[in-house]
Amino acid sequence: MAAGLAALPASAPPVVLVHDAARALAPVPLLVRVAQAVAGGHDAVVPALPVTDTVVRVLPASDGEPVRSAGTVDRRSLRAVQTPQGFRRDVLERAHAAGAGVAGDEATAASDDASLVAALGVDVVLVEGDARALKITTSHDLAVAGLLLEEGA
Repeated sequence: MAAGLAALPASAPPVVLVHDAARALAPVPLLVRVAQAVAGGHDAVVPALPVTDTVVRVLPASDGEPVRSAGTVDRRSLRAVQTPQGFRRDVLERAHAAGAGVAGDEATAASDDASLVAALGVDVVLVEGDARALKITTSHDLAVAGLLLEEGA
């Protein structure tokens, strides 16, 4: 993403949307919702959906030992984030500059652009996501996407 930002001409709009190609079915109204929220004054905007699964925190496991639950996480405070993520361009450029030193190591690199921005102390605002913006990474995801396309999503 940093290379893409660097390639933008100075005359480019001040709002940047970062989209994951694995979310190929993200509908246009979702993109508009994110872009409008940034244009409306928010520095960073991410679409998100409430988590509906029960989620547990796990204890570290030693070799050969089963993973054990450390308790259930309150899902009312959880959201599954999606893309496109929207940013004021200058904020995203600062975030990438600040995170450049850890970007090359998978263990320390940010998992997404919103994480980089949040690390600067910038508020990341959530807007309503869309189930059609599912991430297509497994054969099951691909099958679900096919069904959505058959339904006219």
